[in-house]
Amino acid sequence: MFTYLLLCALVGGGLGLKLPHYLVPCTRGDYPCMTSIAQKTLNGIIGGERKYDIPPLNPLILPLVEIFGPAINISLTDLVIDGIQIGQIQSAYINTEKQDGEVIIKFKKAHFVGNYDINGRILIFSLQGADKANITVENVIVTWKFNYKLFEKNGAKYANITKDVVDFRLDSAIIQLDEIIRGDPEMTKFTNQMLTRDWEIVIEELSIGIKEIISSVYKRVGNGFFLNFPIDVLLKP
Repeated sequence: MFTYLLLCALVGGGLGLKLPHYLVPCTRGDYPCMTSIAQKTLNGIIGGERKYDIPPLNPLILPLVEIFGPAINISLTDLVIDGIQIGQIQSAYINTEKQDGEVIIKFKKAHFVGNYDINGRILIFSLQGADKANITVENVIVTWKFNYKLFEKNGAKYANITKDVVDFRLDSAIIQLDEIIRGDPEMTKFTNQMLTRDWEIVIEELSIGIKEIISSVYKRVGNGFFLNFPIDVLLKP
């Protein structure tokens, strides 16, 4: 306890950053507390936290996203993701003995709007084109598991996420790719109807790339706190 109080004093005294108001340290092993604080932290960082290198999440803007599937490649530019602000933390924990953790979060609805460039084959369609993309997904549950390693800085131990795994599932997706069959509105409408009807196949085809995108965002947020605060300040011994 003395070590914890001393570290808090040092952090608050200018040898590090001060914990934000929403990030109240939990006692190690108190997983209900961690779940509650994870929700408060998500709410607190929606507008971004520049000093922790966490971008604004409402909306989340990604200049370039490239998704490579077995038979199709998609590039998305100026991608705007809306819906993270209504995310609900289902559970969250950090195990300091195993140096791992997990966060499960549910999004009732999320919208993805941007410019697409697609090349490849999916379902019965050979697709090649570029225009506006508008995708809506509902009831998305994302599970993020991670491992971290400790390192010493200024006499204190900090964590760094070194490995993570993402899994997700959703209930539905509406896919709209404008001008996917350029110059043919009827075929464009039909193609989008088929992509939406068979959204599970489409999402599975692109799942590896989608998981990489989720991983990069989650890891950036996690390390935004881990790299700036000693582990003994984030979690009470």
